[in-house]
Amino acid sequence: MPERQVAEIKTFAEDPKNKKKEEDDKDKLSSSKPNGDKKEEEEELVSTSDASQIVLTPSLEFQSEEDAQLKVELEMLVERLKEPNTDLYRPALETLRTLIRTSTSSMTSVPKPLKFLHPHYPELQSLFETWSTSEDKSLFADILSALAMTYSDTQPRGTLRYRLISASLMPSSSTIPEPGSWGHEYVRHLAAELGEEYTIRQEGEESPSSEKPKEEAVTVPGSIEDLHLLGLECARFFLGHNAEPDAVDLLVELEIVDRIADLVDVNTFGRVCTYMDRCVNLLPPPDDVAFLRTIHNVYLQFSKLPEALSIAMRLNDPDLIREDFNVSGNPIMRRQLAFLLARAQIPVEWLHPPPSEDADGEADFPEDILDSLSNTNLSKFFKEFGKELGVAEPKSLEDVYKSHLENTRGGLSANVDSARGNLAGTFVNAFV
Repeated sequence: MPERQVAEIKTFAEDPKNKKKEEDDKDKLSSSKPNGDKKEEEEELVSTSDASQIVLTPSLEFQSEEDAQLKVELEMLVERLKEPNTDLYRPALETLRTLIRTSTSSMTSVPKPLKFLHPHYPELQSLFETWSTSEDKSLFADILSALAMTYSDTQPRGTLRYRLISASLMPSSSTIPEPGSWGHEYVRHLAAELGEEYTIRQEGEESPSSEKPKEEAVTVPGSIEDLHLLGLECARFFLGHNAEPDAVDLLVELEIVDRIADLVDVNTFGRVCTYMDRCVNLLPPPDDVAFLRTIHNVYLQFSKLPEALSIAMRLNDPDLIREDFNVSGNPIMRRQLAFLLARAQIPVEWLHPPPSEDADGEADFPEDILDSLSNTNLSKFFKEFGKELGVAEPKSLEDVYKSHLENTRGGLSANVDSARGNLAGTFVNAFV
């Protein structure tokens, strides 16, 4: 019997030793090529037609022509600050401030001036120390305060430090611009550093943390009063930009929340008091009492007597209750306040003035006020109020629904089911 033929396919495999040798030769060839030639090959990837639109940076990041021009301008301004001609300092600083302010007015990402000036920040710090005391140096410190936001991880509270230095270097004849001129994010960053610095000064030295990167020791000038004044400026900015909770939180950290009464106006006091009222239940004593007294002062400042009286009753302070009740000369308002006191079951004796040597300590109230304080005519007033609303007598379905006013065809209208009608009538007479 003939043997079965088997098909064979020959494959040629490379020797692994030879393949590894070829790869080593390629690596040696690429490493022997100079860096300049490699850079030229990368630049050849950029089309010459788009050379006016894209610029290749040393970090191989593409920038638009406008960004490249801005970077060159900022570097030129930094070089001017290094020149011995002091006449160039003021225009260069003014231009730097303008470029940074226009970019930080609405910060949705890292502004380009801060990004381009970030590598120059240590150099600018060293240059700042060499300048003599002058108004230009104060402006220089104000600019460094904005740039310090980019170094907050390694140099904490740098924004606050240079802000206070700028204020101390400013001549008495002029004033430093408000923090809000640098934008909302700058004020928020400054407020955070204010609370941190105040806590450190009250509790002592900083506690080292292994989780955070290594931070340089920073000495922030100024006194506690300087921190308070700067905090009030930030709080005023927050109140003017619908950030009332941020203003309250900042003043709480600085322990001057009672001074917010001097900052609020007719448009902001309501939201401030509402936020503080919601925070009272979350605060321990005596902070909760301080919040309530601050709310009371704000309400009195804007003649909100019923709201102020309700806060005085929560404080359970007879003197405040008596003052709030007697501050109004309007008889209708006093009757309304009397209703509030009667509902809270406040004793009438609390409304009498304290006894003295010449007086017996009793006040003569009109008869209607006494009736309101004792809830004598409460049922009568409720009935009169019901007549005013037109709900003193039960209503029928037709009186409430007024179906006769609907524009419907007579032949298509279906009769209302009696069970559903009775149920609807029950709800109408119960709640209306």
